[in-house]
Amino acid sequence: MLKKIIMIFLLIIFSFSCVPKKKKINNKIKINKIIENIENENEKIETEFNNISINIISSFDGLISNDIKAIEISKEYIWACGVNGLSCLNKDNGKIINYAFTNGNLMNFSSFNDNSFLVMANMGVYIFTNKVFTLLTNLIFMSKIIRDDDNLILLSKKGYLYNFNSDNLKIKRCFTNINNIENIYGNDKHIFIKRNNKLISLKDNKVIISNFQGNFKVFSYKDNIYLASDSLIKIELNNGDKHILMTLSTNKFITDLYIDDYKIFIGTTKGLIYFNSKYKKRINLLQEYKIRDSYIQTIKKDENSLWLGTKQYGLINYIFIKKGL
Repeated sequence: MLKKIIMIFLLIIFSFSCVPKKKKINNKIKINKIIENIENENEKIETEFNNISINIISSFDGLISNDIKAIEISKEYIWACGVNGLSCLNKDNGKIINYAFTNGNLMNFSSFNDNSFLVMANMGVYIFTNKVFTLLTNLIFMSKIIRDDDNLILLSKKGYLYNFNSDNLKIKRCFTNINNIENIYGNDKHIFIKRNNKLISLKDNKVIISNFQGNFKVFSYKDNIYLASDSLIKIELNNGDKHILMTLSTNKFITDLYIDDYKIFIGTTKGLIYFNSKYKKRINLLQEYKIRDSYIQTIKKDENSLWLGTKQYGLINYIFIKKGL
């Protein structure tokens, strides 16, 4: 009996010894590899901004104003909206033609046909076409112009929405069942309104944020919205998840965004920031220049460069020598 017990015991020990041992994972090597990959990517991001060129175009160069509210880009021209008129910059030869506005101050504009614009002034709305400003309505609107497919949506000072039809050049009230609107945001795919301290999707009346207070700007990109003030917050529309992407230093606020997937160019009251949301990498651009504290009011992308409309320096053309950004 004792012999049988000993034999069974030996068999058990032998069977365990035959089980292949698991290889130990060297976590230190694995972590170092991750760190190395991140460092390589950060170095790549840094070098992307080593080869850049900057052109400043101001009133000294013939621009109508150094206070540029908005920019529109066509195949041949860069159009800039200043407080006292429009400037048309020829991309090929750099020649500037100005169109003065004498019926108040301009606040914004948006193209609806080639070199034709809906122009927002502090005393009404105008059409600029064939090099002439024509009054469309004396109604007073907020400066926002939201593009919705082929139409433009405006918000009146009284809180009503109006639609501009580019075919008949008429403005009429739309969404007549909605009033007391405080602000409007977005673009073709997602348009939002602020009403009764709520952020609401205009197309399906869905409440996105039920307690929407504070002086936020709202931007949309794909199925995300971005809340911008002295910080940048991303909200996923599909599930409502919120992510704080970055915060700014004291007394600096976000004015405009250009978003290309995880690459975000951020205009602020004191300069331009590039933020890579994939690797959480942030670079303060324009640092080597006298314009580093530019109050950037608008950002537009054109081929391989950014056009920045500033409050005090006119237009800044930020050109990437290395393609791909």
